[in-house]
Amino acid sequence: MSIRQISDAVDDARMIRVRRGWYASPDAPQPVVRAVRVGGSLTSFSATSLTDIWTPPDTQLHVAVPRNASRLRSPHDGSRPLDRDRDRVCIHPLATAGVIREPVQTIAQALAHAAVCQSGEMALTVIDSALNLGFVSEPELRAQFENLPRRCRRLLEKAERRSQSGIETLVRVRLRKLGIHLTVQAKISGVGHVDLLIGDRFVIECDSHSFHWLEDQYREDHRRDAVLVSMDYVVFRATYEMVMFDWPWVESIVRHVVGARKHMWPRRRSDAVGELLG
Repeated sequence: MSIRQISDAVDDARMIRVRRGWYASPDAPQPVVRAVRVGGSLTSFSATSLTDIWTPPDTQLHVAVPRNASRLRSPHDGSRPLDRDRDRVCIHPLATAGVIREPVQTIAQALAHAAVCQSGEMALTVIDSALNLGFVSEPELRAQFENLPRRCRRLLEKAERRSQSGIETLVRVRLRKLGIHLTVQAKISGVGHVDLLIGDRFVIECDSHSFHWLEDQYREDHRRDAVLVSMDYVVFRATYEMVMFDWPWVESIVRHVVGARKHMWPRRRSDAVGELLG
């Protein structure tokens, strides 16, 4: 567009001036507009939340800026200098200097920034989801993570592309920290794949509020649960609210089932008799 066309579009409210050299349509995603107004590009959870990637709630705006960035502005008012605390902005300095060319970082870059600024388990939920949905490949992630601190690189060692929701990832990571062995996406005849299987028969299904609210899905989930119970499996359905806000209660349930060895098939009577006779 020519300078005149841009000026006319701004005057007619068909475009808004975001920052010098940057313009947006009125319906452009607001997180992207705010990141550009700061002086950088959207990254970390702010970027992944624009996609179908499972992303935990985050009140901060994550912005990647060139190493030599200056005159950073408020995401809400381009005439005001940035106040990171007041504006709730997390700045991610890039290794390179220069000018930002893209308003949103790539998914691989966003995940690398998330690994640095987020807790390990929350960053892992997004990494798992991105791999599962095919937004990024493992080689792409390794390339982005190679210069990050060891604690960040270790996340890739724990990543599980079969994990289908962030809630499933959180349950898996937290239970393994307790020393509980489990299988991810175990296949059970007559039912199909279940999210997590502890021991022989303790099934944990993880409900993410983003994926388990449809009525048809609700009915299918409970049909599967009924089939599992009829086959003598122990079934626990962990909801988003339970895992995110009441984890100690979830942990207590799992500890009880495992402590009582209800996660294993009962020994057959013939086995018990054989031991007594032996």
